[in-house]
Amino acid sequence: MVKIIKDVDLKAANYGNFFVQELLNDKDHLSFSRLVISNKMKLRSFDKKFYFYILSGKGELLFVDKKMVVCKGNLVFIPAKTSFGFSGNLELLRISND
Repeated sequence: MVKIIKDVDLKAANYGNFFVQELLNDKDHLSFSRLVISNKMKLRSFDKKFYFYILSGKGELLFVDKKMVVCKGNLVFIPAKTSFGFSGNLELLRISND
């Protein structure tokens, strides 16, 4: 069955300097979320791996000991249990397998 989900019907959370909108969370398969970062996101670590596709903007991917420049069109892979964050003005698509 084909289904269209409108963004106004999706859950969203505002964390101050970044915003997360859950697009799809299929517990058995994949999770897709839209993130909008407007400044600096503190370093965080998770028990699962993530892919981030940069939809728009330019900024930095932050690790404990280094930084990497990211921009529109980049695909970033973050292994599980890796401390990371982002800074800059970015719109991201976060993809994970829950």
